[in-house]
Formats: sequence, structure tokens, C-alpha cells
Amino acid sequence: VSNPRQPVQVGQWGIWANLGIKPTRSQFVHSVITNQAATRAYLSYWEFGTVILDISNPTTPSLVAQVRDPGQVEPPHAHSAALAARGRVLIETHEFGRFFNFTGTGYPRFYDLTDERNPKLIGRFEPPGTESSTVHDPRVVGNRAYISWYDHGIVVLDITSPRAPRELAHFVPGGGRNPGNPYCSGCPFVWGVFPYLDYMVASDMNSGLWMLKLRCVVPRVRGLALPAARAALARADCRTGKVRRVAAGRARRGRVVSQRPGPGAKPSFPAAVRLTVGR
Repeated sequence: VSNPRQPVQVGQWGIWANLGIKPTRSQFVHSVITNQAATRAYLSYWEFGTVILDISNPTTPSLVAQVRDPGQVEPPHAHSAALAARGRVLIETHEFGRFFNFTGTGYPRFYDLTDERNPKLIGRFEPPGTESSTVHDPRVVGNRAYISWYDHGIVVLDITSPRAPRELAHFVPGGGRNPGNPYCSGCPFVWGVFPYLDYMVASDMNSGLWMLKLRCVVPRVRGLALPAARAALARADCRTGKVRRVAAGRARRGRVVSQRPGPGAKPSFPAAVRLTVGR
């Protein structure tokens, strides 16, 4: 697409053409993403799972690995993917759900790609009450994953440790009715979520477009060592502002002696908390 008015095909890849596997009607590429350098492509190949391709030479893409959850009993429904931790973690979503008459585990899965030829499942996020529901699309900004989950709404996860993703926020849109939705005309039905700065936009197929904002509620960090204070602020969706150093006794060296604003405050974006640290 160097000349966007005249796109030219330079390569292709498929399990039939390149692996000699004649696909069933349920083995198809649903969606694709690439890494930032455009040297790897991640194909959500429905019942064939997620495929990692080396596309550093786009005229001859080559297979790197096929990603599969070894504990998944039913055939996969690899729907979408996102990268985290600078490409070292893959988030994979599968689309199932009772409203589609698909029975299966529609949860986000987390894979370690440190050895990309041998991806390892390291975690799943399975909130209670979603056994017959399904996740849809993931988006990642920093150490947060934003996930659209149809009737379960929108889930924001802290993925600082992808082995143990932690729910930061959960929002279910209000009721709406859409007679044109053949799957679930009267329930929340969130198709996508798109984060930007401290906002996100979510699309509900029954009730419309929602604008959401994560709010910083300032935690008490006085007395904490500076690294621990920074971590506590990040967990609360707050940012560390200017850090000032002041002379202090040995017991308070390297620790927060004061903070502004104080605990419980809800500052507006970018929600920077100024710290004074002993030296």
C-alpha cells in the first residue's frame, strides 16, 4: 500500500495453500493483527486456533506457531487478539455464547510469547456468572486490557501480571431494546470498546454508544517507599506527578512524607498526585 490508490498484493498465506490442510467450513480467518514492527501477524483462525506468522518478508509469510489452549475441550472459536507487554503477551478471545447457540468457554486467554515458537498458556479470566456468555474483542493500553463482553458489558483488567489478571472496573449498559437484533434484542449487547487516555467509547448493539471514564480515587501513600507509592497510585488509576525531595530523618528516607491531593480525592485527568519524599 505504498501507493494507497493502487494496492498491490505481494503475498498470501492459508492452511490449505501453505500447510496442505483442507479447511472445514469452521476453519477460517476471522480477524488479524500485527505487531508494531509489522514483522509478525496473528491470525484468529476460528477452529484452527490462533496462528502466528513471520511476515518480515511479506511476499513469503511463514508459520511460526499455532496457539492452542491445551485444556480446551471444545474446538476453539479464535475470534480476536491483542498484544501486551511489548509483544511478549498475547491476549486471545473466543466467541461462544448461548445467544449464538455456541457452547464453549468464551473467556480471554493469556499466552507467554517469550518463546514464540512455543506459546504457553499462563492465565484465563473467568468471572463468575459468565459461563454461558462470551467475551468479544480485547484492546490494550499499557498494563490495562479493555474487553467487550456482550451481555456482561465492559471489563477493564489490570494485566501487570498476566498470570493473574485483576478486574479494575466493570460496567453494564442500561437496558435497551433492538427488535433488529436476532440474538438478544432486550439485553445489554456490547460489541466493542475503544480506550483513549482516560476515556473509553463502548458500542452496545441494543442501547447505542456509551462514553465512559475511569476515575482516579487517590489512595493514601504517605509512609510508603516511593516505588510502592507509584504502584499504589497506578492501581487506583492515578498518575505520579512531581516528586519533591526534602531532608528527613533516617526512618523517612526514600518514603513519602506528604501527598497532594490527599486520600479520597478525585482529581480530573491526568489525575497527577504530587509527592514529597524524604532524602
